[in-house]
Amino acid sequence: MASERAEMAWMLDLADGVLIVDDAKSVRSALRDFLERVASINVCGEAAGGTEAIEKAKRLHPGLIVMDVVMPDMNGIEAASVIRQNGSQAHIIVFTLYADMVGPTIAKAAGIDEVVSKAEGAAALMDAIVRIVTEGRGHLN
Repeated sequence: MASERAEMAWMLDLADGVLIVDDAKSVRSALRDFLERVASINVCGEAAGGTEAIEKAKRLHPGLIVMDVVMPDMNGIEAASVIRQNGSQAHIIVFTLYADMVGPTIAKAAGIDEVVSKAEGAAALMDAIVRIVTEGRGHLN
């Protein structure tokens, strides 16, 4: 299954790369490793919180942002909303342990394309990425 996902990576319209946003360095490192090694997807940057994510989204113009919800300075919902208000066209996936707390109405209002539980793992995240790129939208659009 992972090899099929990796083979599909060539289809991913993520030339501008992925911005990973999570306050846990270990999570950022694991996601970077998975995306770059397993899925052959370029990671253009990392951010440890919502404020930094907003700044990096402006500067790096990623094609995709994978963001946690619970972060110390600004939560991922607020950060996604500001990123959208700043005009970013990046797809946004919330990847969090608290996926059940992020309802579709709240997520859609913030401009989030997908909500994926960390408990489902990297395979579920990759499925969401492939769905967004191949269908041009996430579950919430």
